[in-house]
Amino acid sequence: MSGFKKTEIGFVPENWQVVELGAVCTQRKEIVTPNSNGKSKYVGLEHMQTGVFRLKNYGNEGEVKSAKYKFHNEDILYGKLRPYLDKAVLVDLSGICSTDIIVLKGTEQMLQSYLIGFRGKSSTHILEFIKKVQIWFTDIRGTI
Repeated sequence: MSGFKKTEIGFVPENWQVVELGAVCTQRKEIVTPNSNGKSKYVGLEHMQTGVFRLKNYGNEGEVKSAKYKFHNEDILYGKLRPYLDKAVLVDLSGICSTDIIVLKGTEQMLQSYLIGFRGKSSTHILEFIKKVQIWFTDIRGTI
C-alpha cells in the first residue's frame, strides 16, 4: 500500500506516529449535579446512534436527576457499555452526559492529525481503533 506503513494497529499513513491513546487525549471527569431548571444539553447512550460519529439529538438537563459528566465542544463521547454497539461521537456543543459515557478531550495534535477526517462520517474506522485499545481502557479505568 503506497503511502501507508504497517503498525501494531494496522496500516496507517506513513507520516503518522502510533502512540498510546493517553498521549493524544485525556479523560474529563468533571461531575455535575443536574439542575431541574437547568438549560444544559444532556447526552445519554440513547442519544448516540450506532456507527454515526455525529450527535443527531440530545435531551435537556431538567430531564435527569443523578450525577453526570460535563463535556465541551469537540470532546469525544464514547459509550463504554456494550462497545460493540459502536457509540462514539465528536460533539459540536457543550453539556452534560451519562456516566456510562467516557468523555475524552483530544489534544491539538489528535484533532489536527486524526479526528478532523472523521467529521460527519461513520464511526467505523475510529471505533475499530478504539476496540483495539479497549484493553487499555479496562486496565487504566479510573487512572487517566
